[in-house]
Amino acid sequence: MAYPCPDCDAPQAVTALDVRGEIFLHPCLSCNWVPAAAPRASALRANAPCPTRGCDGSVGEIYRYDDARSPLEVRREHCPQCYGGGAAPEPLSAPSRRAAAR
Repeated sequence: MAYPCPDCDAPQAVTALDVRGEIFLHPCLSCNWVPAAAPRASALRANAPCPTRGCDGSVGEIYRYDDARSPLEVRREHCPQCYGGGAAPEPLSAPSRRAAAR
């Protein structure tokens, strides 16, 4: 899996491995932010453009840390504008020239 960086907001810059329920996050490929530890149980947020066609909103990735300062989970927050974040249906095809002439 790849997630946006909460430090520089670069899309798909932080890679994560889930091994038997334990999450291992790797440094950001863009700014080298290291997600290995947090000062206490906390959450960080990263933003990315909404992938839904025609929506100018954003989706968020919430990085949660436990009391031992280890990554607990990465959770997607849906776009508040379109309530989506998934792929939109294919756009309708343009009308034919013949239909447009009528």
